[in-house]
Amino acid sequence: MRWALRFALSASVLAFLLLVLLKNHLEDLWDQYDVTSYIGASWKNTFKHGTVQNIPAFNGQPGDKVIIMATLEKENTDWVAEGLPDWQAAIYTVNPTHNLTTGLTTPMNKRP
Repeated sequence: MRWALRFALSASVLAFLLLVLLKNHLEDLWDQYDVTSYIGASWKNTFKHGTVQNIPAFNGQPGDKVIIMATLEKENTDWVAEGLPDWQAAIYTVNPTHNLTTGLTTPMNKRP
């Protein structure tokens, strides 16, 4: 019985020490990455979404298939119409130039 008690006490002390080390490590990470302001900013922005623009009209019936994909302006996406003739395609250009006025585009996420 004495060995079991010693083992339980040793295991408890070891577990306590590991938890203290983990707590200290997590506190260092918390401070290093400024988690408090990250959580505050993400909570403030949780319910603030911008307006969604350029949503294509769905011209089909329930059960129709639509492929939504992103592409660079210089990429060729003709294969979508050729390979998926019975699908509707919503192809967004993610890096539109100022002279691109047709088609679906995403808002610019970088300043030039």
